[in-house]
Amino acid sequence: MRLVTALPRILPAAGKFKNFLKDPRPVVKNLTAQSTKAPQGLFPQRLRAQSFPDTPIESTHPMQEILEDIFDSLVDGDAVGVQRGVQAALAAGIPPFDILNRGMIDAMGEVGALFEAQEFFVPEMLVAARAMKQGIEILRPHLTAADVQPIATVVLGTVRGDLHDIGKNLVSMMLQGAGFAVVDLGVDISPERFVEAVRTHQPQLLGMSALLTTTMPQMRNTIAALEEAGLRSNLAVMVGGAPVTDAFAEEIGADIYAADASTAARRAKAWLGISGEQA
Repeated sequence: MRLVTALPRILPAAGKFKNFLKDPRPVVKNLTAQSTKAPQGLFPQRLRAQSFPDTPIESTHPMQEILEDIFDSLVDGDAVGVQRGVQAALAAGIPPFDILNRGMIDAMGEVGALFEAQEFFVPEMLVAARAMKQGIEILRPHLTAADVQPIATVVLGTVRGDLHDIGKNLVSMMLQGAGFAVVDLGVDISPERFVEAVRTHQPQLLGMSALLTTTMPQMRNTIAALEEAGLRSNLAVMVGGAPVTDAFAEEIGADIYAADASTAARRAKAWLGISGEQA
């Protein structure tokens, strides 16, 4: 079964975010801290792939209303509403994994669907990701105490010679929103650094981005380096960026391709067998 994956091409943003459109880089960098030492995102500890159990909650139950408030606030990009909702959920005794899954991950899935339908654009995705980040800061110690694990680890980076990072950062945020832990290596990453990160973090997926046709060959070089190091067989490779195509991904032996950040997160889950999408 084979998926092929690409890190995103950026869609035109909505006109109401004029400052963002003039220079989105400060906003993106403020929302996504880069680290080569530990996975970013929801969970501080090393991960294992798993799905979270659901605790039935009646639709008319006050707890369900709290989770719906978190969901709606996150989709709306209301960080204060998300924070209040998470605090209310914890006070009501809702399990941390239910708050995470039903309140936040489901909401980011909705944000991704709206993005794919071109009802949301890059600014709306960023605002929703910021709201989720605020909620996670409150929820994080409770997730740790409950030993809630992310579904998988992803190592991301822009390949050697390429300094573009906005698309990669969007993919990072959507993966985190889908329940992955992300190790973001940053930009201008050599094949040797990718190999070192894979050996250190033992991820299930590796994502490479390239926004220049001149740097695309570095993706092939990195896959070759992984094979030489004996690290390729249990690793899914995701590639992408504006010049990358499905055919190129097939040619270099990549496993997953998607045209945008939302699809990258959805197909990454499908590759792991934890979503309904057919691989």
